[in-house]
Amino acid sequence: MAIHQLRPSKVAAALVAGGVILASCGSGGTGEEPTETSDEVTETDSEASGTATDDETNNTADSNIKSVDIDLFFDGALETEAAEVDCTLSDGTETSCYEITVVGDPANRTDGPYCPPTTSSSAEEGGTWFDGDNFYDVDGQFILDLPEIYGDEKWTMHDEDGNVDVLDPEVFLNADGADPGDANIGKCVMAAIADLPDGPVSQSVTIPKTPTLAETSVDDVRGGLGVTLDGVKIEGPAPIDLILSTFSLGVFDDCGGHVNPSEGYHIHGAVECDGVDVENHSKMFGYALDGIGIYYNSEDSDLDECGGHETDELGYHYHANKPEVNSVLDCLSGMTVEGQDGGGGGERPEGGPGGGGPPSR
Repeated sequence: MAIHQLRPSKVAAALVAGGVILASCGSGGTGEEPTETSDEVTETDSEASGTATDDETNNTADSNIKSVDIDLFFDGALETEAAEVDCTLSDGTETSCYEITVVGDPANRTDGPYCPPTTSSSAEEGGTWFDGDNFYDVDGQFILDLPEIYGDEKWTMHDEDGNVDVLDPEVFLNADGADPGDANIGKCVMAAIADLPDGPVSQSVTIPKTPTLAETSVDDVRGGLGVTLDGVKIEGPAPIDLILSTFSLGVFDDCGGHVNPSEGYHIHGAVECDGVDVENHSKMFGYALDGIGIYYNSEDSDLDECGGHETDELGYHYHANKPEVNSVLDCLSGMTVEGQDGGGGGERPEGGPGGGGPPSR
């Protein structure tokens, strides 16, 4: 990967663009999680606040796709109760949607850690990093290995005593796109939710109550990719090349999330953390903007170009990319609400959901 030095005036924009600051997961939630078996979801005390009913799991006419189940969101994940509203899909279809506002603060865990304090720090003291090709635990050894990983001796992010050069979170949060001079270059850049001056930043989306497959996949989604059941936004890819060009790292936490000044905490990669347990399946952890459920990575070979496939028990659903890909999903198979999508992408996989060969991951 070629790395080029940016002028100092480009550094703040590089680190702010795309919400570059950290996504969290760590050891995950501490409470019990709900368990989904077949078509029924059973709730335990500490997570999802309800049980899916027959009405909530109705299928669409053109394929077996579950309707959105608001009760799967964890207690404390939503700022206000989700509202059912009239809406228009990207093809002009009028339907019913949910307006969902997530709090921007994971319901059952604390974000972080991010930058390790020293070059001898363990993986438990630092977060994660993924660059489109590889996934790393950001421990002290990773900081020492940066010149070798990225092929440039300018990657020296520590002093002679082994202390990691961490940019003061206040400097990062107050930059907000302004020219920070040389402040960010060669630094481990981070901020936690607790550093945000006004607290967590809530984010709102409108998603179809009953998903409908689109004629073509949508690969340009302006409103992000979706929301997690534990209350944070799923954004598109982080601008990794731009970040690396400053010889800086906007480190993610152990759940693939981080903070930026304008959008607060959000995730760029699906590192397995909180989710709803599903029998003989990976956990469900969110909904895409088209209303289709998102599950953690799967080794199944029948996934379409958007990471989706159909099973008898779960209907059509997505499996997230591995976190190193730097994108939870490559595209969306369903229609999104008018104004929340960029128009469309390539042809749908042959045969619809589950058809075609495995996607390029």
